[in-house]
Amino acid sequence: MKKLITLVLVALLTLSMTACGNGGKKEEEPTGPITITFWHTLTDQHLEALNKIIDGFNKSQSEIIVVGEQKPYTDYDSNLAMALRNGNGPDFVSRYATDAVEYLADDLIVDMTPYIEKEYGSMENWKNSMIGETYEECTQLGGAYLFPISSSSQVYFYNKTLFDELNLKAPTTWDELLYNAKVCYEHTGKAGFSMDDELDDFQDIMTQRGFTYIDMDKKEIGWPKEETTKLLQWYVDNCKAGYFTLKETNTYCSVPFASGELPAYIGSSAGASYALMNDGKFEAGIAPIPQEGTHKYIPNWGGGYVIFKTTDAKQEACFKFLNYYASAEVSAAWAAGFNTIPSYKAAYDTAIYKEYAANDLAAKAMTEQADCMGWLRACPGSNAVRDEIQKMIRTAVLDGENVSVEQAVEAFYANTSAALKGN
Repeated sequence: MKKLITLVLVALLTLSMTACGNGGKKEEEPTGPITITFWHTLTDQHLEALNKIIDGFNKSQSEIIVVGEQKPYTDYDSNLAMALRNGNGPDFVSRYATDAVEYLADDLIVDMTPYIEKEYGSMENWKNSMIGETYEECTQLGGAYLFPISSSSQVYFYNKTLFDELNLKAPTTWDELLYNAKVCYEHTGKAGFSMDDELDDFQDIMTQRGFTYIDMDKKEIGWPKEETTKLLQWYVDNCKAGYFTLKETNTYCSVPFASGELPAYIGSSAGASYALMNDGKFEAGIAPIPQEGTHKYIPNWGGGYVIFKTTDAKQEACFKFLNYYASAEVSAAWAAGFNTIPSYKAAYDTAIYKEYAANDLAAKAMTEQADCMGWLRACPGSNAVRDEIQKMIRTAVLDGENVSVEQAVEAFYANTSAALKGN
């Protein structure tokens, strides 16, 4: 479901913040208030929540004016890239680390370390203010090129009415997840579990088992081939047995789940509202994803904000807005509107967040697993690695008569090696 998140969070948290940027070109410093403009794809109540944040910041001081510009979601990424090339791109924008890799290679983004050290006293203080491994995610490129605000991640959705009937509980391990799926299948005759993005679940399990995702020295996938083969075989065997099913392309598991056809799935917390649209057919439950192995891990789907090189004054203005956005009360209110969790610990102590987490199933599950928030290496070719994981799984499961598990794994290692080496 990473695709949904990229969009829901380039629509939710991923306020693709863009100003009248200059692609790195310096200009004269303004003498009056500095105006920074950003793009976003938000609508309805999400747009209303964003505007409240902007208005609050603009009213809190007189030196900076933030202007939001709503952009169509369709072709957003390509339009943003074109704007940057044409010199009328962003002052800052919400992106993922994989995007920041490309921007950094073109010398387009600012290392926010000086601003952070001035505001927080030290990078160590900034690190300690955040949940999980958010700091590692945002500094993996050698500087503070990403500034986080909040994040969504995976949660386990389940039909609590059915689970109660079958004496099942939300799983805490992957073995328990399989057991639940098997019991549901035997009772209903239908698959008991699915995944919005099976590649993310694959990454979850391998990371929890302590295996290195990408070996940066060798520029190749770091997972032992034998372990990759075993896990892929696990996917294939359980799909063949009917316990698991891969979702149809261009749809989400929330659809069959809400209709009562699918007993359980792992998907994004940001999609909880869709999963719960069941017209009272059953009681739904939401729980943390299973943990198993040496390393507690859930993916970080929040990304962060990058500041593009424009003028010193605009760059500092961007950081001041981001710092306001990350403040406890503001980020707590933002998280409450989008089924996300704040990146900063202070927000969890606010009355706004406590009420949200107490009354929202997804928020409660996310809060329980917040300390497991991890990160995966971003580098040239890492987007292709994700594509190849998905291709490997779907090929082995859906075309098993023609491609064996071993053949799918061999192709995966060959293709990821080529992508990471730039071949």
